[in-house]
Amino acid sequence: MKKILLLSIFILTAFCVKATELNYQWKSGAAYHFKAKVLDDVSTSMMGMEMKEQFTTTTDFVLHIQNVDANGTANAILYLVSFNVVDSKGNLFASLSDIPKKAIKSDVSVDKKGNFTFLKKIYMVTTASSNVLVYGKADGNSVSAGGQAGNLKVDAYAEFDPKTGKIKAGYNVQEIENTTSVTVKLSEDTDMIDVLPYDFLELLALPEGNVALNDEVTATAGMYKMTVKVNELANGIAGLNHTMATDKSADMFGGGASGKSGDGSSMFDMNMDTDFENADDMDMDMDMDFSDDMDMDMDLGMGGFGMTGEEQGAMEMSKSMSPDMTCNITSKFNYSIGMFNSVKGTVSTNINTMGMKMQVDSKLEMVLVK
Repeated sequence: MKKILLLSIFILTAFCVKATELNYQWKSGAAYHFKAKVLDDVSTSMMGMEMKEQFTTTTDFVLHIQNVDANGTANAILYLVSFNVVDSKGNLFASLSDIPKKAIKSDVSVDKKGNFTFLKKIYMVTTASSNVLVYGKADGNSVSAGGQAGNLKVDAYAEFDPKTGKIKAGYNVQEIENTTSVTVKLSEDTDMIDVLPYDFLELLALPEGNVALNDEVTATAGMYKMTVKVNELANGIAGLNHTMATDKSADMFGGGASGKSGDGSSMFDMNMDTDFENADDMDMDMDMDFSDDMDMDMDLGMGGFGMTGEEQGAMEMSKSMSPDMTCNITSKFNYSIGMFNSVKGTVSTNINTMGMKMQVDSKLEMVLVK
């Protein structure tokens, strides 16, 4: 999922045809109420055993704008209204409701293009004995927390019984805004789950410059290929369709991007190829062909950089163990008022490694309530 988001944000900066410019119009004191739902179908095969399960995660939260600077960048907080995870049998894994306003919150900043910076994140650490609701520092787009192998010291809002999903004794929802230092015992089954849908929020990023109907940009990064197309631009609504595919035959070090405007003409074409055949002389060729007749060719010699057969074998193994991912997601933006409307779509992830196969098919939906 992270690779999808990073590619999406990268290629969304590439639109350049004059038409309509999309910007958020953040307002100091405004509060935007969102509801998100993720339905995960999980199939696992290991040592001859087949397991299937379905999980539904619903999150109700608010983005509250505290102030906006002259460049349109807002300082804000995300605060949780409710959170619920259940399986197909109705078993509750974790649930929070009736939370005091702004008690469980995450500090963020967001610019006029919808690029979020998460200063701290709310996430759930799951273990066999306890599910812990944590508030931790964010490093880029990932949570970093102190601790050593075998245990992890965190700032916890609450702990939940993993069998019932109910809050454990000693915690009170009405007094949950204060965290307590807790040491969590880690194991191979430990997982960290975002409580607020940070991945959804990263999909709210808008293109730089102006866009026109049917503008399309495609980017490749190793074996992942992402395309973003403007499939709707009328009556104040812009629709952006994100699709992704995985090609494990592709060069893991290759990459590039191309774009075409709504009338079918080329906006730009960038291609980067790496050649490792000569271990003593690696060449990196980058060809950029822009539609305005500006061509750029770059040949960067990097002598002495090579890969041994063992290193190449390790790289191929890493490639085979990497997940196969596909996605088809559409986001809608109301450019007449400068605000997002919805994100909907599907993401599929297939992992086949070390004798274990896992297929996760997810249906995603997030909408602006008001």
